[in-house]
Amino acid sequence: MRERYIRKLQKNRHIAEISFNILANATFKNLSARERKRMAKLIYKAELLEMEVKSRQVAETMENFKNLMNNIEMQIKDQRFDDDDDDNPFLR
Repeated sequence: MRERYIRKLQKNRHIAEISFNILANATFKNLSARERKRMAKLIYKAELLEMEVKSRQVAETMENFKNLMNNIEMQIKDQRFDDDDDDNPFLR
């Protein structure tokens, strides 16, 4: 319950900040209060979507990095195993 309240409070603060930025911008001075409120919500949703896409890209990049490191580790192990075979006189 408390977490939902905190998230709602953060959302309202962020939308209020966006609303103030809209009011400060001369381009949007002719918008009605309803249009400004609707625009602030749209900008908020767009920012959330942008953050979600970025976090997915970061997660994907981390997964690719882990796969790359695992592949390198396997190659090193294979190379060590192959080098050990060269030292063994019975395998010649």
